[in-house]
Amino acid sequence: MRTRAKLIVGALGFVATTTALAVWQAAPPRLENAGQHLPVIDIYGWLSPQEVVCDGGIFNLQTRQFRPLPFLLHPRPQNISQNRPASMVREAATTYDNPTPSPDGKWLLYIETVYPKEREYDQNFVVVHPDGSGLRRITNSPHEEQHSNPLWLPDSSGWISYWHNYNAPFVAGSSLYSLSKNYPESRRAKGPRPTSIQNDGRFLYVNERNEEFLLCANDDMRTCTTVSVGKAFPSSGAITQFTVSRDSKWILASCRAQALQIPERSTWEVLLKRKLPVAYDELWLLSSDGKNRRCLARETLTEETPQYSRGFSFFSASFSPDGKQALVSQFGKSGSYLVSL
Repeated sequence: MRTRAKLIVGALGFVATTTALAVWQAAPPRLENAGQHLPVIDIYGWLSPQEVVCDGGIFNLQTRQFRPLPFLLHPRPQNISQNRPASMVREAATTYDNPTPSPDGKWLLYIETVYPKEREYDQNFVVVHPDGSGLRRITNSPHEEQHSNPLWLPDSSGWISYWHNYNAPFVAGSSLYSLSKNYPESRRAKGPRPTSIQNDGRFLYVNERNEEFLLCANDDMRTCTTVSVGKAFPSSGAITQFTVSRDSKWILASCRAQALQIPERSTWEVLLKRKLPVAYDELWLLSSDGKNRRCLARETLTEETPQYSRGFSFFSASFSPDGKQALVSQFGKSGSYLVSL
């Protein structure tokens, strides 16, 4: 009798729960249905609202065709690391990395690394138009300064490069480069490297652990405005990752939300012959002021979901220059998805 009553109570609870679950799952779709799948993996930036720069070349989102980059991207020569002495270099070589497009789409900025056999490597900057014309090489980068990916100024007049001395890890700084000058303006960095320079010239710092980002007037972080993504996103789920649009008005956030509790879950899984959701991974579009939010995609997680894919957290996401689209790459899946916003 107790078993029968237990099943009746469980059944009633299951009916109520699954009804709510059906409503919950009615929308939104999975990412593969919410976006257009593209053969684009390593994305270096948007050249225009129609083209992105990636490892395969310059990809047109409308024609789905690649056109070549001015320089081929190659991995570093064998037996070379950033700290390895020149005596261990087998062959001289030159590599080109991280072709970063300017905001106006007129330039590609490469980090050129020259590996000679006689001495330590040198790093230079190379700027070139996407069609290969207008090549300029700026060699005023001492070999002991290892540069990170540069950040373009919003007006495309130059860029800032943050560097550190690999022979003295605590010696770091930044250099301001201008397309109108032959030499950069070096300065000592006073804080961490920003994530980007926004359209209004403010420096963006993302703190995913605290679910917030900072918009600072300068990269010394003295005058900053803090935006709480958690407050803009009142949800029972936990934010796992987010990115901010260049106008600072919109946020793409991935979230882990717990599924509704189902009485006698294991019993009903046996009867239904399938695993029921234990959590959901969601992709949200949020306004920075918290007034607008929309769930773009949802993935269902069960106890059988492989551990490596237990996380919708995108490993890259970026807004298009006009803010109308976004490219999202999902962990555990090849390619990217173009999502309309």
